Amino acid sequence: MNIGIINFEMAPAGVNQLLHKVISELLQAHTVTGIRLDAQTGLLTYKDYEEENVAGTFVDFRNLLQLSPLTEDITVFDTLADFDAILVIGPQQAEAFVRALNERLDRTNCLFIPVSIYRNVVETDQSLGYDTAINYVIDSILRIRDTIDSLKYPNPRLLGVQMEGNVPHQALDEMAVAIGGHVLNHDFDEQEVDGLKKALRKEFASGQTYAFLLFDERIDAKRIPGELLTDIAIDWKTHKIDESLCMGPEPTAADRILAMKMAGGIVDWLRNSQSSGKLLVKSRKAKVELY
Repeated sequence: MNIGIINFEMAPAGVNQLLHKVISELLQAHTVTGIRLDAQTGLLTYKDYEEENVAGTFVDFRNLLQLSPLTEDITVFDTLADFDAILVIGPQQAEAFVRALNERLDRTNCLFIPVSIYRNVVETDQSLGYDTAINYVIDSILRIRDTIDSLKYPNPRLLGVQMEGNVPHQALDEMAVAIGGHVLNHDFDEQEVDGLKKALRKEFASGQTYAFLLFDERIDAKRIPGELLTDIAIDWKTHKIDESLCMGPEPTAADRILAMKMAGGIVDWLRNSQSSGKLLVKSRKAKVELY
């Protein structure tokens, strides 16, 4: 079987471990090729994994497959009709591409393998990369907390932790729970702001000298002290967390385990010669839902 693999837009922690496992398993009986769309030329380039030493350890393979940009022009991928199966790794937005590619390539089965650092993948319980990302964010905030705790300010310090990108409510909520912080969602209303004020006043009145507020880049950080919280005496400071730093470099144990489960689901799908679909994780098991 001739198998192609392409990775769109995002490669969070655990993707390289997944690729290593899948490729090393498949090379025993199949041809496996890495596919990349060059953003400059608009052409596809290929990597024959039979020529790579994929039998080595994970640490030796940090860049098994370079990222490709998502594009609306799908005609460039018509040449992939020579493959028996295409594995497509990427964020939720890439599923539309997979479905379109599946319609164009009659004899090629396509498998969408969703990954996300914010667990915003539709219909799945877990997403590869989320545990590593949230651990990085929490660890970063806790290090800041240790610094704040040793300093004195005229007013209580409110540290705004601004996440890059569009972060789902659930991800912000879980980060806030872990650090004992607060959330301001991009679609906030007056009631949510009033609730935030009430919670902050209660904490500061109890003697707490700092608090954390998590929000994403859809909110202008200057609006919070200058418009939304003008009636609370605070010392405001913003700390931005770069999305790229949440990608790794090394996956947590949870993401390593998830990567191996997903790799097993991919290999089973190929060995059973199933039709096109997407890989989901439900009840801690990876399984393919066919289109």
